[in-house]
Amino acid sequence: MSSSADSPRLPLIDLSLFDAGDPWRDHVAVQVDWAARHFGFFYVVGHDIEPGIVQDMLEELPASGDAVRDYTSALTGLGHRLMTSIGRGLGLGDTFFVDHFTGNPTTQFHASCPGGDEPSTQGLLTLLYQDEPGGLQVTHGDVWLDVPFVAGSFVIGVGELLERFTEGRYVSRRHRIFDCTSRSRTTVFTSGNVIRMPEVTWRPPAPISAAAR
Repeated sequence: MSSSADSPRLPLIDLSLFDAGDPWRDHVAVQVDWAARHFGFFYVVGHDIEPGIVQDMLEELPASGDAVRDYTSALTGLGHRLMTSIGRGLGLGDTFFVDHFTGNPTTQFHASCPGGDEPSTQGLLTLLYQDEPGGLQVTHGDVWLDVPFVAGSFVIGVGELLERFTEGRYVSRRHRIFDCTSRSRTTVFTSGNVIRMPEVTWRPPAPISAAAR
């Protein structure tokens, strides 16, 4: 599998519009729903995570102290905002996931440049930060898509648990770091909401109409 210049690019979603209230909440929820269905990965900007939190975390690596804990806490908050949007996009309501599953989530954090094919996460979401050298790729059909660095963004991936919960409506994709030759390249993976859901029989209600896009 390989990427080409003609390959599609991951969607980029401005999450700040979700905080503007209706009808913008529906607009963002439709965008997240579409990206999760067709790509399984997407960029988010407008997330309100201060650049200093990210920079402090990078400077602290490979140790794991207060800066990493602050970063993980901020990313957990971002995960809650995304799951609120996903709940709305699925027609389940803004508080569905926090009420039933993610009120006290478990998160996993690691920073690396593994160079190999990384499996999709077993949780609900993966939140990735990569620095300017980039190198991240994700699968899309039978190709690897380049995911170039976008300043101020995080890359969000659908986890296997969310794919299973939506009965395949959302797709969970693999990712990898294509080039690890730069010593300054760092990709930080935060796997959010790594929890066990009870077995449920779920049939999604009608999602928000595309007319709300």
